[in-house]
Amino acid sequence: PRATRTARLAAPPAHLVVALSRFRYDAAARTRRKVETRVDCPAVLRVDDASYALYAVVVHKGASPHHGHYYAYGRDSAGGAGGWRLFDDETVRDVGDAAPLSDVAGASP
Repeated sequence: PRATRTARLAAPPAHLVVALSRFRYDAAARTRRKVETRVDCPAVLRVDDASYALYAVVVHKGASPHHGHYYAYGRDSAGGAGGWRLFDDETVRDVGDAAPLSDVAGASP
């Protein structure tokens, strides 16, 4: 069965945070499992009369919610100069503009 969640905004916020739960409960195994379906994420999300440019992405690499590694991509939220950066533990490095979206779409173990 598929589930959907809907929310209505009384007024558009300055920053919109969208969190996707990418784990599901497997009743037969009595554990949570990672959902591996592809997620398409637009660079600009339009909600009613507001537009939100993507400026941060958190990625989980690992086969289950019980182990794995989190890292993040980020860029200036004000749209200033500078591109995307990868934040991975103690390492921060510049990456190409396509890196965050391609990583989110294909995140897997």
